[in-house]
Amino acid sequence: MEQCESESDVGRGRPSAAMDRVVSHGELLSTELLAAALRAAHMPGAKVVYPPTVTPARRGGIPLVVRSTLDPDHPGTLIKDGRHQVSAQGTVVAGITSITDVHLMLLVGDNLVGTPGVAGRLFRALASSGASAILISQASSEHSICFAVEPDVSEAARRAVKAEFQTDIEAGSGEGMKHRPGIAGRVFGVLGRRAVNVRAVAQGSSERNISAVVARADLGRAVRWIHREFFHRAASGRLAVYILGVGGVGSALLHQLRAERDALGDRGIELQLRGVASSQYMQLCGRVGGGLDPACAENSEAWRTTLRQKGEAVDLDRLLDDLEEVAPRGGRTVLVDVTASDSLRDVYRRALAAGAAVVSANKLPFAGRIEDFREFRRAGDRAVFHEATVGAGFPVLHTADLLLGTGDRIDLISGVFSGTLAYLTAELTAGKVWSEAVRRAHRLGYTEPDPRDDLGGLDVARKLLILARICGLDLKIQDVDVEPMLNRPDLADLPLREYWRRLPEADGEMAARFGQAAEEGLELAYLAELDMTGASGVARVGLRTVPLDHPVAGMPASENIFIFRSRRYQAHPLIIRGPGAGTDLTAAGVFADILRAYAERGSAG
Repeated sequence: MEQCESESDVGRGRPSAAMDRVVSHGELLSTELLAAALRAAHMPGAKVVYPPTVTPARRGGIPLVVRSTLDPDHPGTLIKDGRHQVSAQGTVVAGITSITDVHLMLLVGDNLVGTPGVAGRLFRALASSGASAILISQASSEHSICFAVEPDVSEAARRAVKAEFQTDIEAGSGEGMKHRPGIAGRVFGVLGRRAVNVRAVAQGSSERNISAVVARADLGRAVRWIHREFFHRAASGRLAVYILGVGGVGSALLHQLRAERDALGDRGIELQLRGVASSQYMQLCGRVGGGLDPACAENSEAWRTTLRQKGEAVDLDRLLDDLEEVAPRGGRTVLVDVTASDSLRDVYRRALAAGAAVVSANKLPFAGRIEDFREFRRAGDRAVFHEATVGAGFPVLHTADLLLGTGDRIDLISGVFSGTLAYLTAELTAGKVWSEAVRRAHRLGYTEPDPRDDLGGLDVARKLLILARICGLDLKIQDVDVEPMLNRPDLADLPLREYWRRLPEADGEMAARFGQAAEEGLELAYLAELDMTGASGVARVGLRTVPLDHPVAGMPASENIFIFRSRRYQAHPLIIRGPGAGTDLTAAGVFADILRAYAERGSAG
């Protein structure tokens, strides 16, 4: 073992301001803390009021008053039993003291690890020298014991300890952490960001080891995130992506990733497509550090064919196993959901628990159970990104968050939230035939495969519901008043082929409705409205007449518009407007969220 090192004048300086306040202002402190404070400050009474002196009074519940001979007019400090009292001024710290002159000593050696009786030998040596340890620190796997003694006994203590361990002296190891500032800050910073509560901590002055106690339930996360913090900085530029869904949006996203891969590389981002899955098949990269080619197929049908021919039966557990292996290896891992599945909540949870981010264009997990919405929102904006669930490529949710986060009060949100329905209302306002306009929208990729998913208004209602929940309203989808654009229950449950055949039956009805609005000098718009001025929010969507000076009047086909009226934006509302239909636009919104998730990777842990 190495012989003891000593360091003098640790913490040299005048007593702290908190110490002055303790004595001068007469705050209530425990006997031990006050006595230590007086001793540390070398104030009158320091040689009289210390624990052994006041123990009889303490046991008998007898209060003491400490006064200064240098200031006889001061009322002094009252010491009494404070076990049932709240901390002074509601703080969690009762007082701060400093000792102006101590010697730190360090016993170092590999033989300390797992060797019973070492601490006992050390204390016996100190006792034989007449030294008393003021403090002691030893980490769980530390091969050193750090202790502090008063300067006048330090030399005797050093000689006694050296004599005790003379036959064991050998060189120590493990210098990596020594003299490296900020190590402890990084350890506890990453644990704090991941909501891991540290119950106890020890770090010897050798700076070779930090030990911390956490709850058993947090152990795996704590080890994983500390490991990632210190051992995978070299991989910080990696962006590993798993995509669920290869329909129109998924395929468009894959092509955008391929088109921008070189540009991402120029920015230091190494894109790795680790896995792609449809509802039936999936393909995984199969080796850590590699990736699939995002552009190995030309369109959604080609992707489905590729997965069927080269992939395997979809197994989300296996996909998540791969994600859990990749996520701790540095950089950022992102699970992307561009499906319309209502059964991926547990997939989200497992990905988040592994340290991945979740990027979603799927409204169902956020417009379903309110408990799920709260859970995913609690994950924070550094882990869950779902801007595309409402605004596609627009910063709609981000805007609402910013307004609320800066103390504004949102009173009304309204607008046209569906590019598909905006396209149809523009076509009918221009005199086009209803059934032909729906078919054109379908060919252009504006509608879902079954256009009734759009025309029924439920998609718009889910967007409004997500916004309402962002604003703090605990609404359910049943709380939204939904009027379909085409209110024909007799067509609602038909097979899709039959629905297309009978759709022209509604041409006359829709032409008459739009014609009447024009005769009255009004326009029809499929409007979403959220009114939060009353005691509870009112949410509704439907085909409404609006005056010609309304912000939604005269909108170009397929545009979306979101109108915020708040305390700050009352007379002149805040308006977000632009193209709102098409797979490429939605995919671009998802891509933007992927890059946001990557940019936030440091804050996420």
